Amino acid sequence: AFLKLQAIDQSAVELQRLDVTDTRANPYAGNNSEQQYIINQTLMVRGTDIDRIRQAAQNVSELVDSGVVLSSDYGPSGPTYLFNGLNDIKPAMIAEATAAARESAQQFARDAEAKLGSLRRANQGVFQILARDQAPGVSEQQQPVKTVRVVSTFDYYLE
Repeated sequence: AFLKLQAIDQSAVELQRLDVTDTRANPYAGNNSEQQYIINQTLMVRGTDIDRIRQAAQNVSELVDSGVVLSSDYGPSGPTYLFNGLNDIKPAMIAEATAAARESAQQFARDAEAKLGSLRRANQGVFQILARDQAPGVSEQQQPVKTVRVVSTFDYYLE
């Protein structure tokens, strides 16, 4: 109901882990608790409308106000943002890295009073998906805005 109020489509919501704890089943614990059962449920929301999901995460205090107890015992609290568009941006990133490498090589050749020859070898390198902000205690997955980088190696002949 909360997610529906946040305009999150029900097809985007998946029930995950469910744990039920009987607080009176532990012989070493006192039976002073009013609650006999504690139920923990994890929900996963998958979607591309990041602003809507961020807003829903900001509004979870409404759940607390209505008596729902929230816990982050099973991982990071709040949304986890995954980037899955790497294949869409790879060609442009490789083209940009290639152009930047050639420009750097031409500058190096000018500084060395040489002529830039042909490309000898190229290595695409590894693509990295990083948090845009390198804040202490905040992981890449907790930030919706990412930095994607590739370190490529290009060897040119100098004449």
